[in-house]
Amino acid sequence: MDRDWGEKNMGAQTDVIMISGFLGSGKTTLLNGLLKSIPGGYRVVVLMNEFGEIGIDGPVLQGEDFDILEINRGSIFCICVKRDFITALNKIASEVKPDVLIMEPTGVANPGDLKSDFMLPFLNNRFRLLEQICILDFEYFEEAYGAFVSVEKQIASSSLFVINKVDVASREKIERIKQVVRGHHPSPQFMESVFCNIPFDSILRKMGDAGGICDASGQTAGKPLSSKELDEVLSLILSDPFREVTPPDNLMSSAYSWRGDGIAEFREFLNELPKGVVRGKGFLKDAGKTYLLNMVMGNFSIGEFHSPVHAELLGKVVLIFPPDLEETVAQVAARWRSRLEELRVDPGGDCGPASFEKSASVSAQ
Repeated sequence: MDRDWGEKNMGAQTDVIMISGFLGSGKTTLLNGLLKSIPGGYRVVVLMNEFGEIGIDGPVLQGEDFDILEINRGSIFCICVKRDFITALNKIASEVKPDVLIMEPTGVANPGDLKSDFMLPFLNNRFRLLEQICILDFEYFEEAYGAFVSVEKQIASSSLFVINKVDVASREKIERIKQVVRGHHPSPQFMESVFCNIPFDSILRKMGDAGGICDASGQTAGKPLSSKELDEVLSLILSDPFREVTPPDNLMSSAYSWRGDGIAEFREFLNELPKGVVRGKGFLKDAGKTYLLNMVMGNFSIGEFHSPVHAELLGKVVLIFPPDLEETVAQVAARWRSRLEELRVDPGGDCGPASFEKSASVSAQ
């Protein structure tokens, strides 16, 4: 593979690639492909934002030449965890100073204010937005687009569109999806994929090139913000009438610990859930093996997972659903009380200080 993607940043600027798409569209799969394609010698930070209280996607990432920062319990483009996001950007700019920052926001995020956040004065033009990729799941796109505002927001702010699962797609439906996107863009760029397998050459060749949304001008970010300074930044964001600091879609999540007898019994629990559950994910153990739950729009699959998983994540499951299903989901969980324990998280607490975790080497999934 040709590795001549351009000169390294040499510490002056961080190239940013954002991967958006609705819940379950394939963001983490595409992220794995991108990580494998970035040449050795580049320092890479992955910032993952999951809507649920527990970060499930981290162990799914493959490789060992990047650092992971996870922000959970809400969208990084919503004020509920905006403090954590701004703190993370400041830490990345002033201390870590990577060559590449790859962002995977939650599937219900509205990334419309992304450029404004990167250009906050205290970041000293550290970040350059290289590409905004939006994954469109052929199977569920039309259903999600009709029901969730966040899908439209993600389309409107992206530049490259990956239509996934085209191996089971009709050309007629693919064209309908493209027409929806063209309604938001005069000349969108499309790629079609199976398992989000796309060539990254055109993206990676931009690394280190001049231009972008800002000019680094040789500057580097200063010291990390104090708590008082951070509060001042957040106050300015809240007072900005052009900022969208509320979630585009009203969804909620619940996290559980499964103590049942195996996968077959867990499937029984899933089949009792209302079909309106938008997303479910988690890791389960059965007969000494680890399994990954993947649930999208009420349909689920459970497959064996061959990579290492932190012990504290085993048996943990996150469900995401509209508020009008809260009572129904709670009733189903109550019927499984002997097997299922709800994990309580203080809704008023912070997500905790930003910390970086060196990725573990895991096998391909």
